[in-house]
Amino acid sequence: MDELLEDLPVKWERLGDLALLPEGCLVHPAWSSILPDLGGLWTVMAKALGVRRLAKQAKVANTGTRDSQAIMLLGSDGWVEHKEGGVTFCLDVTKCMFSSGNVTERMRIGKLKCSGETVVDLYTGIGYYTIPILACAGADKVYACEWNTNAVTALHRNLRANHIPPDRCVVLQGDCRLKAPQSVADRVLLGLLPSSQGGWQTAVLALKPTGGWLHVHENVLDKAEGEWVETAVQRIQSLTRAIQGRQHWVASVRHVEHVKWYAPHIRHIVVDMELRPSPSVSAVLPSTAEAQECTSSRWISTGAVSANDASFNGYLRGLHEDGSRTSVSKRGTSERTGAAAAEAVTGPESSYWFRSPLTELPRVKEVVVPSAESSIETHQLLWQWFDLQVSRQREPVLLKGLDLGPAVQKWTPEYLADLPSSSTTQVSVHVTHESSGCLDFVNKNFSFKNMTLKELVQAVNKADVSSKADSNSDQLGSHNRDSKPGGSAASASASQTAASQNTTCTKYYLRSVGVNPRKEPAHLHASFPDLAQDIQLPVSLLPPDMTLFSSVLRVGSPGLRLWTHYDVMDTVLMQIRGTKQVLLWPPSDYDNLYMEGSSSPIIGVLDPDLIKYRRYSSAKPVLCTLTPGTALFIPSLWLHNVFSEPGSGASISVNAFWRHLPVEFYEKKDLYGNRDLVQANQADEEVGKVCNLLKELPGHYRAFYAQRLITRLTQQLLKDT
Repeated sequence: MDELLEDLPVKWERLGDLALLPEGCLVHPAWSSILPDLGGLWTVMAKALGVRRLAKQAKVANTGTRDSQAIMLLGSDGWVEHKEGGVTFCLDVTKCMFSSGNVTERMRIGKLKCSGETVVDLYTGIGYYTIPILACAGADKVYACEWNTNAVTALHRNLRANHIPPDRCVVLQGDCRLKAPQSVADRVLLGLLPSSQGGWQTAVLALKPTGGWLHVHENVLDKAEGEWVETAVQRIQSLTRAIQGRQHWVASVRHVEHVKWYAPHIRHIVVDMELRPSPSVSAVLPSTAEAQECTSSRWISTGAVSANDASFNGYLRGLHEDGSRTSVSKRGTSERTGAAAAEAVTGPESSYWFRSPLTELPRVKEVVVPSAESSIETHQLLWQWFDLQVSRQREPVLLKGLDLGPAVQKWTPEYLADLPSSSTTQVSVHVTHESSGCLDFVNKNFSFKNMTLKELVQAVNKADVSSKADSNSDQLGSHNRDSKPGGSAASASASQTAASQNTTCTKYYLRSVGVNPRKEPAHLHASFPDLAQDIQLPVSLLPPDMTLFSSVLRVGSPGLRLWTHYDVMDTVLMQIRGTKQVLLWPPSDYDNLYMEGSSSPIIGVLDPDLIKYRRYSSAKPVLCTLTPGTALFIPSLWLHNVFSEPGSGASISVNAFWRHLPVEFYEKKDLYGNRDLVQANQADEEVGKVCNLLKELPGHYRAFYAQRLITRLTQQLLKDT
């Protein structure tokens, strides 16, 4: 009996009304002697599992098409309809494979921002990734390669089930190495296991001349993951540079996704890799049409290239080592063009705000908070003053004269480390080893480490000693403080590189959380009672019936830069120790900072990649310098980036957040003040539904009705703002 119990399945996959049992179960010979007719067992088992049909997995067919050989136990038809992540998958489980373990990757692909993109899926199957990227991610068109006839049948069925018009998915049946198109893709999917290496060359050939993304799947040994990723980058870059016209392309890893454990110590990963022409080259690459115009003097290079050689290969041979090129203008005069890709795209480099000294940026408004001895003598009058003069203006303001309590004098590193509770209070700290000192929330270039408050203070103070020795080369940088406006991008970049090399690599950052971090916002008095008695929180600026939502202790290493983000609550940032430079952008710069949710992926705010983030140079920030004893009012939705100056000591500050709107506007589970408002989230969901509806239309109809909706939204929602 024990042997039979062990032979029962302990896990299974549910696909629609069918349960797919694992291969190794129900194989004991005693089953047939106990139950000559196993049909009764299957019926009971199906009822227990809440399904109508049962199937059992078998070894995958040893063919190039990897057909499923699952057998039906109950029911005669293997076709199922499975819904996940807003899409529908139809397949015959006896002929096609389906891995429930890949659900996170399918949903991740569906959340990519692919609006207007052309995608090539080299191993489409039934549409595991093709369907989500079309139905959810907004891709304009997919070339779907698949050589399994059964999978192609299911793919067509899935396109219909998800209301995807035929013109948005071109199904190419056959070997992807022979069928895949070239020079068309913004993005290529390589979802084949155990390895997709056989399709790498095909993938890079499929990318547009301007480059694009590869999503490379592989099963790797867990201990060798880093080495494998590095080797993959080198090989793909080598394959790319062997292609005519792509000798100067660069491959960069943007993200590594851990999908599932495939076997003990074998992990299924996906490497998101971006391939682009080197910035110094791409600034002057001709378009495809221009490259074909052999007689156009605009692209005639001197040197080794003849006037009739219009190929990218011939064109690139005319490049100088610094990425510029000599060309002959239509008037026949020789001129140097394209010193930097971004300059060719966005205009003269000297006009960029981040290439000039930061002191030339507009400063936030400064106000002196009235004291009790002035005409404002009561709490009632003070909060009314703040409401009228500061809060309602919806602009950041530097508050001087606000009483912060004795913390400004008392909170030295030694004082914090010597507090009795400092050795027992545990905190969760962001730790990064980035030489730039920049924390990247979008790509998570940090880890979390639990330590005591005393250990944190000592670690930050130790880093401060290192940074003081090199305080003249901090990240605000010699090019921002000392260089003249209009200095070259190369010299600015060199200054920043030197600065980052001269400061310690390990940076620490504490953003305190609640006592129960899953259910409570941070409160200084609850988590750090010894410190709470030293700080005067800005409750005097709020109406008597309003309380603070949270009070957050922040401790950071010198030279640390936080990611750019916004909050949905108003806040006052009170600086206790150290000096911070805060860049702030109005909400209207949301698109210029390429925001993903509430955070921006642009980490190098003073040295951005303008090929990738072209609109960034159009953003209009203001600057605030926070010194001990000053406070900054940051209105909700203002984007901000905070940098702790090296040489100014460990940065210690306290944030006070409050809800200035009725409580029902805020998400109940928002403990950090950065989740979008309830109505905004609901509107986002409705927009998603609208987009899915319009995607069913042909392209020119889709564009027409999308523009009409934009006009309607603008007229109805923005006319009074």
